[in-house]
Amino acid sequence: MVFPSPACLTCKTRRVKCDTARPACDRCQKAGRVCSYGASEQYGLPFRNENDFAKGKRRRPRKNPVNTNDQNLIVIPRSPSSVPPLVAGTIEHVALQYWTDHFAAWPTDLFEFGHEYGSYALCYWNCVDSGSSLYSALSAFSLALFGQAKHSNEALDHADKFYGKSIIKTQQEIKKLSSDNIDQLLVAISLMAIYENLTSSSGNQHPPSSHFDNLPSYGPAKIASHLEGMAALLLTRKEHAYPRNLPLEQATRRTILRTSILRGRDIPDWLQDGTLYGEQGINLGLDALMVSTATLQSKASRLLKETNVIATKALHDLIKETRKLDSAFENWSLSVPVQWGFTTLTLKNLSDPRSRLLYEETFHNYQSSGHATLWNRYRATRVAVNHIWQQALGHLPSRSMTDYGSDICQKNLDSLATDLCHSIPFFFNSFQIEDIKVSEPSASVNFVDCEPYEITPMMSTVITWPLAVVIKAAGISKAHRIFLEDKLKIIAEVIGLRVQ
Repeated sequence: MVFPSPACLTCKTRRVKCDTARPACDRCQKAGRVCSYGASEQYGLPFRNENDFAKGKRRRPRKNPVNTNDQNLIVIPRSPSSVPPLVAGTIEHVALQYWTDHFAAWPTDLFEFGHEYGSYALCYWNCVDSGSSLYSALSAFSLALFGQAKHSNEALDHADKFYGKSIIKTQQEIKKLSSDNIDQLLVAISLMAIYENLTSSSGNQHPPSSHFDNLPSYGPAKIASHLEGMAALLLTRKEHAYPRNLPLEQATRRTILRTSILRGRDIPDWLQDGTLYGEQGINLGLDALMVSTATLQSKASRLLKETNVIATKALHDLIKETRKLDSAFENWSLSVPVQWGFTTLTLKNLSDPRSRLLYEETFHNYQSSGHATLWNRYRATRVAVNHIWQQALGHLPSRSMTDYGSDICQKNLDSLATDLCHSIPFFFNSFQIEDIKVSEPSASVNFVDCEPYEITPMMSTVITWPLAVVIKAAGISKAHRIFLEDKLKIIAEVIGLRVQ
């Protein structure tokens, strides 16, 4: 039987102690927050009262074209809380336990849209043997992660060996692809993609993705990289009508989408409609904007490489399209429910060690990690759009730039980068707010007792992508870039990356 916490929904979301006073708890009253104990009231993201379902109350139906009653829809089981049996004390066991403890269990307030495909890896662990691609890929990834975080050359050497095995095993298993092994293969190739990103950041040399050149094609997709391999498997599932595995497909597609924006790559036509992968509501709106951003990036990349692009109609059309997309982002942000918003607070004591995490003494406080993650994905993607806008403006005569919105573009970049900077402290444990007392003209904030730069590996993973996208963008100020690069170094050390 489930015994839910008696705390109000707001305190549950903020992960703070609640005195359970009714009709409003003391903490919410002092902070001026909406306080509710109603299981039916929704504040931005869905919260479940398990006792309602135990009584037989039906869940609200999904509002998207995916048929969740389809017998071909797979439900992924929960991951085990600990590592399945291995040879105790081996470096492989230690590394896998490290990964399980720090990366496999996602925070409950992050919600499913922030989850990565790696979180599903252990679900299949008991279904594979030591000679499978998934076993080798997860071993390689966890060893690389552990080796870089703990500076263990032994772990890194073992990671290289397992990665080589995973490539060979993947080639063999793809030739025998079926509904029985497609999910394990999808997770394996996904982990191999993370492995290459993880190890290449430190300058280590590893087998390149060209090892996939001899793999078979699936429809129009030729597996020439891990990212394309992931997309090809999703296409194969569709073409062969294999049973759906919606949570895994969602996580994989979202990762392909974010990676494509970061690298300026196209999104295949058959991956563009988020409703086919269960996206809905506010998430669906942002998903569509991210797809449009990736498509526009690819178009701009091809056009701006032309030597005679100056003052052409195509260039003017590109700028108009970019401005239209930026307006769509603005409209999306205005459509977000008030409960999804955030408060802006100031830390006056600059002698506090936490001050290094602050930009202009200011930081945001969000309802949950899920809300903060969604806002930062919006900011980073909109920065990418304004980066395209600014690049296109650079091909115009200087006297024409103002007419095409150069001032608006720069203002957008400054505002979005500033908001991203202000959001970063929220992800650090040292900025977990214990109490807020609202007063005029400012609020008094009490923090939990914690190391000044402590951040969980999971939160590091969530914040890394927005930082990487914004840092790449031309047009952000020097002050923003220095601040963001400094925070990325702090965060990357937790994950095991070495940022140069």
